[in-house]
Amino acid sequence: MKRVGFYRRTGKEGPHHGIKERVVWQLSKRPMTPTELAEILGVERWRILDNLTAMLKDEGVAQVVKGEEVARGTKKPEHLYHFKGLGSRIFPKCGKAILVSSKSAANATSETRIANIEKAKRRARLIAAGLYVDEMG
Repeated sequence: MKRVGFYRRTGKEGPHHGIKERVVWQLSKRPMTPTELAEILGVERWRILDNLTAMLKDEGVAQVVKGEEVARGTKKPEHLYHFKGLGSRIFPKCGKAILVSSKSAANATSETRIANIEKAKRRARLIAAGLYVDEMG
């Protein structure tokens, strides 16, 4: 089965290293209770619950949803946890920079800087339309 792409934080190696990734991987297969997850991963139930409650609060990379209660023969009924999906990543919207030589930018006054940027925008528009003819060929 293909694993869900997930961001792994670096940290100290240990028996519980990458537990959040393993919990998300198991939940991506099907909804499970914390007891089932603890049995599969060989970890204490309270560690699984700590991770799940942290994932419920955090709308970060992995999103987990608490589902309906299920009676499993224990004293308290447990909730099923569902893997909702990976959180949306927000990328900064940075436009394409207008290229002006560093020499002309350093020596230019504010008026000439504005004029150079306008000329560069016009050149970029003409190049995109295929109408710009360069002296160099």
